[in-house]
Amino acid sequence: MLWGGTHVGRSCITHYRVKAARHHKLEYGRGAPVPDSRSSRMRVSTVQLDHFLTFITSPHVVQDLPFGQRHIPLSNGKIMETPNVIRTMIKQRIITQYSQFCSETNFIPFSPSTMHRILSSCPASVRKSLQGLDYIAAEGATAFDDLLSVLEKLIDHGLDHHTVQRLQLALKEGKQYLKTDYKVHVMQASTTADHCLSFALSDSKDKSLTQKCDHPHNQFCQSCEKLKSTLSEVKSLVNTTGVAEDKDDLLYCYEQAAQAINAWKSHILRSVQQDKARTDILELLDNTSALITQDWAMKFLPQKYRETQQDWFGKRGISWHISVIVRKVNGKLQNQTMIHIVKNAPQESETVLWIMEHTLATIKKEHPELSTAYFRQDNAGCYHSVAVLSACVDITRQTGVHIKRVDFSDPQGGKGACDRKAATVKGHVRRFINEGHDVLTAEDFRQAILSFGGLNGVRVALLDQITTKVSVKGKWEGVSHLFCTQMMHMVSVFGGLMILAKGKHYHGENFLFSVQESLWKLRAPLKIKKKKQKRVEKT
Repeated sequence: MLWGGTHVGRSCITHYRVKAARHHKLEYGRGAPVPDSRSSRMRVSTVQLDHFLTFITSPHVVQDLPFGQRHIPLSNGKIMETPNVIRTMIKQRIITQYSQFCSETNFIPFSPSTMHRILSSCPASVRKSLQGLDYIAAEGATAFDDLLSVLEKLIDHGLDHHTVQRLQLALKEGKQYLKTDYKVHVMQASTTADHCLSFALSDSKDKSLTQKCDHPHNQFCQSCEKLKSTLSEVKSLVNTTGVAEDKDDLLYCYEQAAQAINAWKSHILRSVQQDKARTDILELLDNTSALITQDWAMKFLPQKYRETQQDWFGKRGISWHISVIVRKVNGKLQNQTMIHIVKNAPQESETVLWIMEHTLATIKKEHPELSTAYFRQDNAGCYHSVAVLSACVDITRQTGVHIKRVDFSDPQGGKGACDRKAATVKGHVRRFINEGHDVLTAEDFRQAILSFGGLNGVRVALLDQITTKVSVKGKWEGVSHLFCTQMMHMVSVFGGLMILAKGKHYHGENFLFSVQESLWKLRAPLKIKKKKQKRVEKT
């Protein structure tokens, strides 16, 4: 075989090798030896590496996405698919914050250049928009921009530019502080009132939900106090500088912005506290207990392989629910996922109760040693309701698994495990569609998830129709403010359930008995009737 005047006949000689040989002759000369190529590697400490990786994968640095995947090439040539995540900060801010954290904890970190290399090797998107991720944080970030606009309008009413620039810089620093350092400063007990969870989350209107601190709050955070003083100064300037015709509009804009900023700060506090409940449960897990995180995934829109414009409009989404089950066997965490595709049932408490019962019954059948379950659910009304909490005793009786605790995460937080699994499932279904298939019904969606051997550790159940009806007469005052609920069986003439309810903090026995009595009143009229057998298809 001739190629460019050169005989290329052997399989080991390729066009690339011929070109490389000619390039070597032009650069080094005919017959020159090939220079040795050396690749240097740097040895790092395993302890330092684990410490840094734990920091950059913590919830205040990365945030899970329910859509998208990343393909990471490994050193052996294989490509690993992982759910997409985003970093809430740029690399330099992460390195600066980590260095400050290490100095406070007396830990020797990597050099900044090494941390840059590690962050570059760990692919993640940088947050550019908060839309669809956390609406509380999005509204808080928008509130800072609104205050900047208010200051710009005050310039037209006689406010000097120097004051406006100073306040705008202070607002930008306050926004950056809430996005980055505030989560790191928050702790269970702190001498700074804004950083003390026990003090900041205590309910001043209910003594039973108040925890007294055993330490004084005699220190102040410079960033927190600067943000408070800046907001107060902006309000004062609006009242004194604004013209009468624009004063009401500017004052209303300020009040809405200040309320959104305070709500963002409170959201961060609650998220830190509620994430501790998850970590505490993970420490308590063994082979007889399980942590179940549940959430409704974003509805899947039916899709054809070749779709016309007429087919694209007016779609009706398919509801599907994700339950991530975590167990600890021989000291190692194991997880599996159960997906319930809902065909003809609304996203109501009845559907959630059926899914909870079916999930516990399935894992109890496969693992008879399972005796305790901890649920972590979203704060939506279908989860956080009297019907769900009151029916836990019936689910325990029917499945033989004691529901010991039910935690509700703050809105848009605490459901990262479900979001990661949803991203993986959507990517798998997308590949199924690209193979020339249509996914139009719940049955098609189930078939797409199970295609190509399915996903590792994922099982699918198809829920056709809910016939279980739950009726609760009465009202439990304050149930929406209770985020941690612990269930304990007790022997009594009522045969009911005693609930130890934890709101933001729990202290005192009076609240325990008041909740207990109110539930006893609810347990009597609570009835769960099953009219006919439910149809379930599972793998």
